[in-house]
Amino acid sequence: MPLFVILLTFLLLFLLICNVFWLAFSDIIFEGHLFGGPHMGRGWFAAAIICIIFFICVFVLYSFALLDFLERINWI
Repeated sequence: MPLFVILLTFLLLFLLICNVFWLAFSDIIFEGHLFGGPHMGRGWFAAAIICIIFFICVFVLYSFALLDFLERINWI
């Protein structure tokens, strides 16, 4: 039972990370709050690319943390 709770916690943490990055990405792209308006030029594109790169980095680091955890409990 505790293993299930720990894995569920990892899943919920991953969903939280996805949600935070999606909110930041959608705010930059669809609302235009970062650079002040709908006519932002290249600024929104750069911010979106940076946001996607950060999301990928966090996803990769999270995957390594999950694999390390599964190896420590001898699940893999």
